[in-house]
Amino acid sequence: MGNGAWRATTQQQAYANPKSMIDIFNYKTPRVYRIYRMWAFNNQYATYGGALGYLNIYRTVSANGGWTVAPIANDTSNFPLNVDLTCGTNRVVTLGSLFRRVGFSPDEPAAYVIDWDAMLTIVAYAEIWNAGYSDSVVDPLTCRANVIEGYTIYSTIMTTGVGDFEIEFTDKAT
Repeated sequence: MGNGAWRATTQQQAYANPKSMIDIFNYKTPRVYRIYRMWAFNNQYATYGGALGYLNIYRTVSANGGWTVAPIANDTSNFPLNVDLTCGTNRVVTLGSLFRRVGFSPDEPAAYVIDWDAMLTIVAYAEIWNAGYSDSVVDPLTCRANVIEGYTIYSTIMTTGVGDFEIEFTDKAT
């Protein structure tokens, strides 16, 4: 048994300006959570023509309300997560440092057309954060033990369309 990798995922989240599309938050647990990858998928079926906005990755200092997202263990033998580690969507978050700003189009992907909207349905193109597992010099985004902090994918400008969002992280004692 271990406490390896986990994935928080939420589907068909409606864009709003502003909105926390998905977040992970450590309410001062004795564990360390390292965020290695984040994705924003343009998996929708309705027509929203011409929409464009930003997705931002922020460190957060609080997260309240909204809806809970239950993380899924990559290995079913993982120990349960500490109850003070939460993931959610549409929560009121207090923003801290901005790590990345990504131009994003929630326009509907079209069948048989390879454009930006369609490419954002593919895992490799939907990835908006990657700390690089094999690069031992670059630290992942980290929620430190016994510190109140978290991270969010935060939407601005966009008010139409929906998206799927994922955060991949590890849970370790140190």
